[in-house]
Amino acid sequence: MRRLALCTATCVLLTAPVHAQSAGEWYGGLGVSAVVPSTGEVTFGPVAVELDFDAGLALTLEYMLTDRIGIEGYLSGSDLLGDVDWLPPVLGLTYHFDSVGSLRPFVGAGINYAYISTAGAPFGLVDIDDNFGIALQLGADLALSDRNFLRFSARYVEMDFDVDLIDTGIGTAEIDPVILSVSLMRRF
Repeated sequence: MRRLALCTATCVLLTAPVHAQSAGEWYGGLGVSAVVPSTGEVTFGPVAVELDFDAGLALTLEYMLTDRIGIEGYLSGSDLLGDVDWLPPVLGLTYHFDSVGSLRPFVGAGINYAYISTAGAPFGLVDIDDNFGIALQLGADLALSDRNFLRFSARYVEMDFDVDLIDTGIGTAEIDPVILSVSLMRRF
């Protein structure tokens, strides 16, 4: 009985109508994201700083330039280095492939600007420079109706920060996280 239910659900998902994106359409979404750093810690000389895995809200806005190519703005934030907050907005292009049932896969590439706030760092002794980096994305949209869909995505974000302690450079933090997100998207 379980197999029959699973097969039925799979068939419904794969054969549900898909709303194909069209040139000139806007999409907006709200979801959750999880930041997974490429390493568990960053070392500066004799000092090792543990990196946190964190989750937060994600905002997405996409404008379709053509039926397949969109320009996407993505924003999420979290605490990555203990009390150090970061906000990596990403601006990129997405390419949407043909749908497979109710799924429409896409890839993307763009640039991110990682804004770092060290306001929570002890005594203001630590300074971490903001940076620009590349962002690569894989994802798929799952149609829920002609106006709504779930967007699943994984982004690789290049982030290399120069870190100062009491105005002295102590090293570079290469974090390069993967950001996993699920968002409820809506066509406007």
